[in-house]
Amino acid sequence: LSEIMAKQGIVLKSFPWATESIWLTDWFDKEWLFHVLLIPFLSLGKTLGPQFFILFLNLMIVSSLWYFLRTLKVEPKKAFFWILILPWCCWGVFWVRLTMCRPHLVSYSILFFSLGAMLKRRHLLLAAISLLYALSYTGHWQLLGLVLIFDVFYILFDENGSWRRNLKFGRPMLMAAILGMALGEFLHPN
Repeated sequence: LSEIMAKQGIVLKSFPWATESIWLTDWFDKEWLFHVLLIPFLSLGKTLGPQFFILFLNLMIVSSLWYFLRTLKVEPKKAFFWILILPWCCWGVFWVRLTMCRPHLVSYSILFFSLGAMLKRRHLLLAAISLLYALSYTGHWQLLGLVLIFDVFYILFDENGSWRRNLKFGRPMLMAAILGMALGEFLHPN
């Protein structure tokens, strides 16, 4: 799909290769930004390009995990250690998923960046990340549940995990995520 977009433009209105599907005339690229991000890597070829794209996305996952751990104030040496052992804590299928040229690799990065933005209470950053999520991954709506849980915990618990005597209300992060996603849905070319 990225190769077709590179030749015909990044906004496709039909998908003539799906001859027995509604996509023939009513095309919707649910992972549009993922396909756009892959286009520059195709200059390396159909095989080598996606392989380098996978490496790039895995570096993005590591970067976003680093950002998240540093947001939690984990010391650099310990953060590096946790990044190194994390894959060993996961079942074998996770390793396979890290080698697949699929949009979930973008989603992992966005998830860790979102968690860091929530912890820092950066509303605009979360809105921007949510916008990118809506453009790049079909399961972006799941982030709203995490943000809602975060907002509830922010109201009920302090930074040490103790119950608040007086509930703390602030600007909800959920509104920033909803607005970012709504704008992403509006801007989505399909």
